[in-house]
Amino acid sequence: MKLIILSEQTMKEMAELLRKGAKMLSISCPECSSPLFQMKNGEIYCSKCKKNIKIVDEKENIDQLEINIKLQNTILEKIKLLEKALKFEEDLNKINDITTTISYLLDILKKINEFKK
Repeated sequence: MKLIILSEQTMKEMAELLRKGAKMLSISCPECSSPLFQMKNGEIYCSKCKKNIKIVDEKENIDQLEINIKLQNTILEKIKLLEKALKFEEDLNKINDITTTISYLLDILKKINEFKK
């Protein structure tokens, strides 16, 4: 455990954050090792550095990105297959099934893209 020294002013600012409803987190600032606070709006803030901190788990982000790309590619392949089937289909019930499935797959692609943001 690293010993950190906080000024009286920083301690007062931390107390004020707690009074305003911020939560002190169990993680510390990567720059100054001061405790981080989660504000009511969800942002993570360091009172010593006086700035918002973005917490990123690189491995988790990379794994999720790989899963999203694989899933997108699979869905796009299925849409291409369905498009080929639709091109030659004459049965209205089957046309309806194919277009419904394409619409469903497009909705999933949209959700994946929203999730990445």
